[in-house]
Amino acid sequence: MDETRIERSLRAYLEEDERVLWRGTVKKFPLLAEDAGGLILVKWLGTLSAAAAIVTLYFRNASGRNPAAAALAAAVALCLMAAPVAERHRLLRQRYWITDRRAVLMTGNGTFYSMALEDAYVFRVALGDCLVLGRSLQETGQGQLRWLSCHPQSEQRKGCPPDRVDGMVFYRTDDAAGAQRLLRRGGAQ
Repeated sequence: MDETRIERSLRAYLEEDERVLWRGTVKKFPLLAEDAGGLILVKWLGTLSAAAAIVTLYFRNASGRNPAAAALAAAVALCLMAAPVAERHRLLRQRYWITDRRAVLMTGNGTFYSMALEDAYVFRVALGDCLVLGRSLQETGQGQLRWLSCHPQSEQRKGCPPDRVDGMVFYRTDDAAGAQRLLRRGGAQ
């Protein structure tokens, strides 16, 4: 999505007279970054091992060997191994804003999520450049930050519109320090 369309979408999403005070994007990060690299490697090795075992057992024990079964196991393994690559691609397309009323996250497909600033005032910076907003996510481990940033709907606010969340992660943002200063000025502890 180009910057003009992003800005147009944001203006349509914002409430009347709501002002943007800070904006951020995801800075490039390696697929096997320290927060998720070990977990990704373990998943890849486990997936390869399981697929190899399934194919080996199938061909060793099946009377009517069908190469489609091996192809199916390989396709499932490939999909599982491609998931972290797709997740990284989605994250790199996210945009973040802090307005005078709320924190806003736009996913790569243009879906918006937000939380009221009074809820975002409970925050922490993790890994030096990930801003974790909201009381519900303060105990979240570093290995979950990438997933939570990609899936803000997992923190949907009960009884509110589907775009309102109790917590969100601005993952690897290019200006976590600026966002932190802005939130602190607004009364955060």
